[in-house]
Amino acid sequence: YLAKKCKANPSSPKGDLIDVKSTHPIKGSYAVNNIFDFASHRSSFKTEANSAMSFTIDFRDSRVQVDAYTIKCFPQSQGSLQPTNWKISGSTNGENWDLIDEQRNIILEQCPDTTKTFVLLKKTNKYKFVKFDHPPIKNDKFGLCVSAFELFGVFYEK
Repeated sequence: YLAKKCKANPSSPKGDLIDVKSTHPIKGSYAVNNIFDFASHRSSFKTEANSAMSFTIDFRDSRVQVDAYTIKCFPQSQGSLQPTNWKISGSTNGENWDLIDEQRNIILEQCPDTTKTFVLLKKTNKYKFVKFDHPPIKNDKFGLCVSAFELFGVFYEK
C-alpha cells in the first residue's frame, strides 16, 4: 500500500513515508531500506557474520495495526543465512515494546520463492514503531540476509 501510495520505496528519499533504522548502517546493495524495494530481485539487507539482525520501522505521525507479515529471502546458495528465530515487536513511543510475534526454527528455503507469510492470531494495538530482532547465528563466513519485509494490516494516516 505504501509503495503504491508514494510510487517508490516508502523508506527512500523519493517515497519519504517511513524511516527505517538498523543495528548495521550499511549502504548500497545491503542497506536496510532495501527490504521495502519489492521491484528489485538483487538488493537485500545483510549483516556481517556472527551479528544479530535488528531493524525498526518508524511510521512517523501515522500508526499501523499489524495482522500479518511476510519475510522473503534469497536461497542459501546466495552466500547468506536466512532468518530462523526472531521476534516482531510494536511500540507507541520507541521505549516500551509489546511482543507481536515470535518464531523459532523456521526454515524459509522450503517455502516457494523463499517467501513466507505469518498471520497473527489476534489484533495488535496501533503502533508508531515495529521492530524485527534476530539473534546472531554462529557462522564465521556468512551474515543474515532478508530481501523483503512486508507488513499487512491497517495503516492509520496522520
